[in-house]
Amino acid sequence: MDFPLTINGIMTTQYNVVAILPGTDPNAGWLIIGAHYDSVGGALEDATSYAPGAVDNASGVGAVIELARVLSQHQHRSTILFVAFSAEEQGRRGSIALASWLEEREISVMGMINIDGIGNVDSFTSSINDSELRIFSAGPENSPSRQMARSAELMSFQYSLPLRLIVEDAIDREARYGDHFSFSERGYPAIRIMQANEEKHNADPTDTIDYIEAGYYQHAVQSILAVILSLVDGPLPPRNIVLRRHDNGLSTLIWEPVGASNSYAVALRHSGSLVYDQMFVTAENSVDWDGFSDYVGIAVAAVGTNGLMGPLALEYEMQDH
Repeated sequence: MDFPLTINGIMTTQYNVVAILPGTDPNAGWLIIGAHYDSVGGALEDATSYAPGAVDNASGVGAVIELARVLSQHQHRSTILFVAFSAEEQGRRGSIALASWLEEREISVMGMINIDGIGNVDSFTSSINDSELRIFSAGPENSPSRQMARSAELMSFQYSLPLRLIVEDAIDREARYGDHFSFSERGYPAIRIMQANEEKHNADPTDTIDYIEAGYYQHAVQSILAVILSLVDGPLPPRNIVLRRHDNGLSTLIWEPVGASNSYAVALRHSGSLVYDQMFVTAENSVDWDGFSDYVGIAVAAVGTNGLMGPLALEYEMQDH
């Protein structure tokens, strides 16, 4: 995929590198997995500076390539588009081009995962965090992107992934941006997955492979893979979720049954909470309970016969909160 970009007064042709793995269900939507392959080592207009970009963002591109290698060994329910973006450092022009292409063709995008900076465990102050990844997403708390972020966090907890995914209350770090912006601003659910600490500033010419922590990097890719598999292979999310209140104080949460599932996960969120505060599993497509009113958001996912939890449906919002 090519697009024009003027740099220092020179018109250039830039290229996103794209691979598509067709899914088996045309109604399951597309999952976009991306990382930018351009890097800078100084001022944006300096085309000659040394810009190794190991953490930012060869680590993300390497993850996308490995995920494509592993996932291409089998067919999946959803279509997966893998992309290495050009010109992220130039106002994310590459991801804007792809998001516009998808929008123009009215392609159903179930979500976008932006992998950007996942290879290092150290911070500027020499603290170490080798057990977590951060998830950034556009608010507010009930936005499609924020719901995708806490769904990923729930999966990391549910499946005891190598790294815990931590939901941040921001679309990105202060005054920073990433390729997920290009999708969330068009209404697509989109998240950025990033290492918990940062040791290198943006445009750092010392961002070399020496700062990639191999064990942490491996765990990061494995954790992201597990989230992806739930999204693209788990059962489709339940539809028509309704809460019926009764005079006896009980309420009935009910939804349409989902084929190829043997149970359902019900996730509950308090007002203002970034993550789901409680989850329980039921074998039926309805639940009677007197505790639903304590929560502001309710989401339901189907669990397949293989034990894989699919994507959560968009939250049912309690009207009296």
